[in-house]
Amino acid sequence: MIKPFLKPGPFSAPVYFYMRRILALTLGLALALSLLSLPQPSAFAAETKDAAASEHKTHKNSAAGDVAYVTNQSDDSVTVIDLQTLKPLTTLKISGKPAGIAVSKTTERAFVTSPEGKTVSVIDRSTNKLINTISLGSGPLGIAVHPKGSPLYVADWYEHKIFIVNPESGKIIGEIKTGLSPSGLDLSPNGRWLLSADRDSNQISVIDTTTNKIVSTIKTGKRPFGLTIGPKGQRAYAANVKSNNISVIDLATQKLIKNISVGERPYAIAIAKSKIFVTDQYSETVTVIDETTLEKLKTIKVGEYPEGIDVGSEGKFVYVACWFSNLLYKIDGDTLAVIGTSETGDGPRAFGRFIGQKRAK
Repeated sequence: MIKPFLKPGPFSAPVYFYMRRILALTLGLALALSLLSLPQPSAFAAETKDAAASEHKTHKNSAAGDVAYVTNQSDDSVTVIDLQTLKPLTTLKISGKPAGIAVSKTTERAFVTSPEGKTVSVIDRSTNKLINTISLGSGPLGIAVHPKGSPLYVADWYEHKIFIVNPESGKIIGEIKTGLSPSGLDLSPNGRWLLSADRDSNQISVIDTTTNKIVSTIKTGKRPFGLTIGPKGQRAYAANVKSNNISVIDLATQKLIKNISVGERPYAIAIAKSKIFVTDQYSETVTVIDETTLEKLKTIKVGEYPEGIDVGSEGKFVYVACWFSNLLYKIDGDTLAVIGTSETGDGPRAFGRFIGQKRAK
């Protein structure tokens, strides 16, 4: 695979992305012209459709009620997907090249960052409608919501700070200076600790949410981007896109345990079934690591340019957004097999915790 040339900053699509689109359109036109000479074009179309359906079978064994909110940067949208059927439910138009996502576990809200629009969009999950747009900063990217549903934390790539936002009023209620280019954010399960992956400082900032002060910084590999705290709140994991490894951090001591080599250009991390799942953008894989031994278990082939990754509510299944494939992949956390895909919009990023449950009405 040709490695894409990345424009400055984390927001713009690689040149290769657009080259692929032009090539696809050219090949599509050539195919359409060639089909004009076929004696039975309808039969050919039916066979193609059946083959595609067979290749992307879905398995209706997801946790009932799980829904994914996938940010699609290239077509300015969010695709809402029922993870039981792996079928899109609706698409919301959100401008400004949406990338980051945080779905509240305790309220009916989802929050989307648009780095180029310099906004955070608020979605009412009970209706799947956009209900507010909050303007802030110069380049909002990573985003996390407190386990209680408020406040909201938004990392600004260019201003090197985290905005603290009241999600109901949309008002900025505080700021926290970080290292350079804060990217991924995550909160401990009890909401006490907020972690920021400061990409261009090669560090993680640990923030006490009771004081909104940085209590320590932890050196990582080169260019940490995606960041995840484990479900038990004991460890954190950072994906280092430049050094092709992940950093494992002990939150009790706030020290680095180990750097583990993975595929090329790791982007984000999820934890399920006592395993660490890492998306490897350039390798087009997900690296799986045993959470206890920190030894590699398997490399799973997925679509082109895998990025956002999250876990369903019951911890059984892992979902991966593949930017160039326009697909959301579903992986069984026990067998480590790909068991289904769902179509998304164009250029899915899904950077953050993008899965929530349908709440009883």
